[in-house]
Amino acid sequence: SEYHAHYAKCLALQGKMQQALTITEHYRAEQIEQGLTLDTFGVALSRIGRHDLALPYFEKAASLKNATANVHYNFGVSLKFVGDFSRAEQAFETAIAIAPQYAQAHFALADIGNTNAENNHLPRLQKAWQNHQQVDAGLHLGHALAKEYESIKNYPAAMQSLMTAKQAKLAQLEYCVGDDKALFSAIKRAARETATPTTNGCDNQEPIFILGMPRSGTTLVERILSHHSEVLSAGELQDFGVTLKTLTQTPSNKVLDIATLEAAYQLDPKTIGEHYIERTRSITGTTPRFIDKLPFNFYYVDLIRRALPKAKIICLMRDPMDTCIGNYRQLFSINSPYYHYAFDLLATGEFFTEFY
Repeated sequence: SEYHAHYAKCLALQGKMQQALTITEHYRAEQIEQGLTLDTFGVALSRIGRHDLALPYFEKAASLKNATANVHYNFGVSLKFVGDFSRAEQAFETAIAIAPQYAQAHFALADIGNTNAENNHLPRLQKAWQNHQQVDAGLHLGHALAKEYESIKNYPAAMQSLMTAKQAKLAQLEYCVGDDKALFSAIKRAARETATPTTNGCDNQEPIFILGMPRSGTTLVERILSHHSEVLSAGELQDFGVTLKTLTQTPSNKVLDIATLEAAYQLDPKTIGEHYIERTRSITGTTPRFIDKLPFNFYYVDLIRRALPKAKIICLMRDPMDTCIGNYRQLFSINSPYYHYAFDLLATGEFFTEFY
């Protein structure tokens, strides 16, 4: 079971959702006694979005003697995803009791809300902030402080917490908003200068692409549409960009860059569309329509239209100020290069201008 747990986790990290799920089906939580194995199965399932299935593994792991803070944190994350906020709070509190400097648990607890002037975690958060030694920990704690300051309407303190934490992280990154601007320019140029293909794209009409700036309402629209009996929400798929990278075989270590984009315009659009549909089939199954809700698919709008002319594309446009401040206040995936602009408020505004 231990080896299969790690194998399932590897498959989940590769986006091979059905294969990861198939492995976990052979090992029920009540059959396993090792805490690490239980936690690993839970992580594999949570990585493919099946927090409901992950809960029994995390719950049993958390019940074992000497369960680590990380186990309780993972348990809390899945509880939060399924909407059991009271138990999620308890799990995060347990993680913090075991490891008082557990920055992710502090942020996750603050993110639930339920705080006001009389009931908040500000003294504890301030102490953790004073004692933190790693930039990423500071980023989580800074966002946690900002959320709790907002809850008591101390907006200057909230903004200062964000700025201090984000500037420290930005200093670690080799990021320049000019690189994003160059990419946007290359996209516009390629779309304008590349002739309309002589062959039609893939005629599959299943995909519904919901895209736009993060924090613009993409998740809300996804939830509305996915309530239809013939629409499946496939999540934030990386498959269109990966398809282009696979077919172009450009040598860079980035999925999206100018060289890959320019090479993609030389591909046969029908091949792109068919490859994308094939890559997503294990997730989408036989549902008449499926939603691909990766906001940053806006980079590929022109290529999507060429490759999948019958697909639906819904682009969300929100008020510029709301969009920018929403992005700046959000703690996105730290390791994803897509979100580097959000560490600086001015860069966020410049990025939005290019998108708009």
